[in-house]
Amino acid sequence: MQNHFILLNENLRIGKGGMRICYLHPSNPNIIIKIEKKGTPYNITPNKWEYRHYQEIVQAHGEVSGLSRIFGIIETQFGKGLMAEAIRDPDGSLSPTLAKAIQHPDKWNPSALLKAVKDLMHHICDLDIRLFDFNLENIILQTNQQNELQAIIIDLKGHYANHEWIPISSWFDFFGRKKRDRRILRLIKNLEAKCNKKTNPNQHNHQC
Repeated sequence: MQNHFILLNENLRIGKGGMRICYLHPSNPNIIIKIEKKGTPYNITPNKWEYRHYQEIVQAHGEVSGLSRIFGIIETQFGKGLMAEAIRDPDGSLSPTLAKAIQHPDKWNPSALLKAVKDLMHHICDLDIRLFDFNLENIILQTNQQNELQAIIIDLKGHYANHEWIPISSWFDFFGRKKRDRRILRLIKNLEAKCNKKTNPNQHNHQC
């Protein structure tokens, strides 16, 4: 990717997280640009964290299925932006976040949705990748050409975004794995509860 100065505008804005705002690239629909919010403390650098961790993952494993690709840093009028893959369905539309998909069990089957997420979590653990932020907005649910669901993580900061007072999960592999596994278990339990609520509003003992 060549580094050109990019002009962004509100029409390109597609979402925001706790620390960043996301825009579509004005000339490449397959790229999203993540911009750190104005006023972010100088020592909080989510774009640098994510790019660095992505490079480490690729160096260790190559490109990993289920993780969004990162293409580098680019200059914009809002400062440096991180270029990441725009996850799209076969019809060209942006794939929904897990938070959105779970609200529409008529469109995204809860059992298939849950299986896609579990498959991704197993894959991450098999490769021993240290990711911690598994909230429903950070996971995309893509429908592939075979009409199958694939879960894809779009926030790869991992241990660099560690807010522990003493960041032992960043320093020691054992504690890093424990933290990741706790977060995964919490995600799956949360997802199962939401699936159950959407598909069986009058029952409380059935998992999707």
